[in-house]
Amino acid sequence: MPDVDQLIVLVTLTFLIIGLFSNRIKPVVTFLMAVMIFLIAGVLKPEGFLQGFANQQVSTIVLLVLISAGLRKNFNISLLFDGIFKAANSTKSFLFTMMSFVATTSAFINN
Repeated sequence: MPDVDQLIVLVTLTFLIIGLFSNRIKPVVTFLMAVMIFLIAGVLKPEGFLQGFANQQVSTIVLLVLISAGLRKNFNISLLFDGIFKAANSTKSFLFTMMSFVATTSAFINN
């Protein structure tokens, strides 16, 4: 017989998957609701929830998202990309231009 916590997780994950596929609510809200259900039901302890944010990989991803949002707001990146890819007349020339740009950039900037 499954434990109550297991049933809560199963039901919540089922609704999470349905919510993501139905696309009625934004994914971030859907995940937040699932985490809140886990916190309220006691399946997930607040310490464990906060420890997830202490992980270096999570903080790196958050910082990358914030940096890209800041660049998008403060610089006209679309104008830069229009200048780089304006010579691309076909799909092959676009791919060649993009691969050249990415290869050159990756040589100096670490992933």
